[in-house]
Amino acid sequence: MKIATVERIVSVRNHPNADRLDLVSILGYQCITPRDSFLPEQLVIFIQPDSVLPNDQVWAQSYLKYARPRVRAMKLRDEWSEGLIVPLTENEKDFKEGDDVAEQLGIKHFEPVIVQDPTSVLGPLPFSIPKTDEERIENFQNNLPWNELVDVTKKIDGTSCSVYYSHEKKQFGVCGRNCEYDLTKSNNFTHIVSKYSLKYCLTNFCEQNHISLVLRGELYGDGIQNRANNLHCTQPLQWAIFSIYLFSIDGKQGRYTRRKTDNLFYSIKLAEHLNLPHVPVIESQVPLTQQLIDKYSCEVDLSFGEGVVIQHDHGSFKIINKKYDAKN
Repeated sequence: MKIATVERIVSVRNHPNADRLDLVSILGYQCITPRDSFLPEQLVIFIQPDSVLPNDQVWAQSYLKYARPRVRAMKLRDEWSEGLIVPLTENEKDFKEGDDVAEQLGIKHFEPVIVQDPTSVLGPLPFSIPKTDEERIENFQNNLPWNELVDVTKKIDGTSCSVYYSHEKKQFGVCGRNCEYDLTKSNNFTHIVSKYSLKYCLTNFCEQNHISLVLRGELYGDGIQNRANNLHCTQPLQWAIFSIYLFSIDGKQGRYTRRKTDNLFYSIKLAEHLNLPHVPVIESQVPLTQQLIDKYSCEVDLSFGEGVVIQHDHGSFKIINKKYDAKN
């Protein structure tokens, strides 16, 4: 996931309710900037929502007041602003469109702190299992499956928790977003394995079907993501599947399963088959339209929560509830 890249401004128009502000369109995002600061087609650095700016770099000082603890949605005079636009300096004129500049500028992705015993960590994610980074819809504006049938699932505000089984290696494990955890230790991740009998359940299924897969899910409740507007954080500790990842150890790239091609291995169907919880399915097999996008981006209440994930035949993306993002 790229969080800070060189991009070309699509359009600039005056803010309808503020004489000194402009609305700048870049990728699929809208940003509010001071009037006449940028031009259409201008190359700039675009910093996406959920990015953390460095405290110790000169260039970031004027932006930090808008980005604590992270870059997020803001509403100014009835218009939404998502992300930050930074002009290129003379030393950066050789940058090209699409260049990833996050590391060079000291920008990091926002990682909520989950307190765990450090001795619980076994190591990095095994078998080249990828991190659970769901891309925002704004990054797909030129490649959206308009009018295709999609499933709309709830995006729960918790933390990533996946369990895997390798049929080839006869190996089961539990992982967070960045690492694998020791099953002999006591923590939230291993508690979920025990609570839902995940080792027994997944091992039997994979052995019967001669397959290796990952149940990717959200761990929530018990104070995880403890925010005033997060209704899930006050619930008992729970877990729910949101996707399925197939993998092997023969060097072939793994992939996520889809409704159209994978039948039983699609997350909604497999969760039902295994009698395991799945994140709520809000709408099933509905056409992807701008009206549907606006509904979950701008029209749902703060109490709706973080947003939704759209599952289509070739991939998935998230739609963030701007009202929730702005308050958290």
